[in-house]
Amino acid sequence: MTASESTPSPIASTDTDAVTAELADIGYAEAVVEIDEILHELDDDRIDIDVLSQRVERAAALIAVCRTKILAAEEQVAEIVSSLQEPTSADS
Repeated sequence: MTASESTPSPIASTDTDAVTAELADIGYAEAVVEIDEILHELDDDRIDIDVLSQRVERAAALIAVCRTKILAAEEQVAEIVSSLQEPTSADS
C-alpha cells in the first residue's frame, strides 16, 4: 500500500460539524463543566489512546461552542451599551 492509498484517520473522517450541531443546545456552564471533566480524564495516564482521541475531539467541539456563545454575548452586550448611549427624543 502506498502513502496515497493509506486509509484516512478516524479523526479526519469524523463529522465535526455534526458533533458541533449536536452541542448547539448545550449551555455555556454545562459545556465548561464537561470540558473540565475531560481535562481530568486526560490527566489520567491510563486513558486508552482511542478514548483519548475521542475525548479531545469532544473537548474541541465544546470549546468551539463556548467561543460562539462568548462572541454572541459580547455582541449583545455591545448592542445594549450602544443603545443606552444613543440620545432619545426626550433628551433633545
